[in-house]
Amino acid sequence: MVNSEFDFIVVDFETANNNLDSACSIGIVTVKGIHIVDKLHYFIKPPGGQFRESNTKIHGITFKDVESADTFLELWEKIRHYLEGGIVVAHNAQFDMSVLKNCLDTYNLTCSDFIYIDSISISSLALEEHVGSGLKDRATYFNIPLDNHHNALEDAYVATKLVTETMVRLNTPSIVWLALLNNLPAKQFCNLNATKSFIKKNSKYEKYNHIKISEFCCSQTEFDSNHPLYLKNCVLTGELQTMVRSIAIQKIVDVGGVVKSSVSNKTDFLIVGIQDKSVVGEDGRSSKEEKAYQMIMNGSNIRILNEEDFLKLFMLEQVI
Repeated sequence: MVNSEFDFIVVDFETANNNLDSACSIGIVTVKGIHIVDKLHYFIKPPGGQFRESNTKIHGITFKDVESADTFLELWEKIRHYLEGGIVVAHNAQFDMSVLKNCLDTYNLTCSDFIYIDSISISSLALEEHVGSGLKDRATYFNIPLDNHHNALEDAYVATKLVTETMVRLNTPSIVWLALLNNLPAKQFCNLNATKSFIKKNSKYEKYNHIKISEFCCSQTEFDSNHPLYLKNCVLTGELQTMVRSIAIQKIVDVGGVVKSSVSNKTDFLIVGIQDKSVVGEDGRSSKEEKAYQMIMNGSNIRILNEEDFLKLFMLEQVI
């Protein structure tokens, strides 16, 4: 049911351990137009009450903080009206939506469908230079203070400011119009393919292991030597929203580009998709992206493309 008091909400979860049903904190910010209506924060007692030391080091929450808090089962009736039937925004939304879905499933709870949008995609609309996708990187670019990173309410508030600042810069006071005019990937929660748990560091790219770059063959016999990717070394990281990775690789190969598996001093382009926090860590930046930025600081000419810029290369829109 659409709520007349706000147009959309921004949420952020923190988790107690590797299981994504272990929400221990949630921040919620409600927004009308470009104005914040309300800010809410709840501690949540996770199933089993087990906290992983590495998680606590990130957000500072211990079992003592949540000992007398509601379980998600008890909290759900207090917060469900903020989500159901509305528009929900989150920074690196795959993570937060997966936490929500896992919590619902653990307690056999139902949730009416809603639309969710990633604030990474939204804030990318206002970028005039290449900026990392992490919340801290975006906050720095927009000159938004982030004093207590990984506090769920603080992160939700900063993500909100990313959205509203983008709306102001684009002179679009409605998030619905912002999404429609810019073809933002607005997704239905009911179609979410939720992550279940954190992946161990030594298997962080496990879901891409089946793709062997050497098996891709060019389908063209002639190339446009003026294409920006022609004879350029390209590396991909993260999940693209408009195509699976194999299709992206094929597109690059078909214009005469060369796809590599790792960033090096020979890399020309790094194509960056949405990162899963449960895979790359809370900062939302993969090791490939970290290495590329470090190399750029040291004088490398690597160009970092988000998905929108990558797609423009195949629509004859020059962005390089």
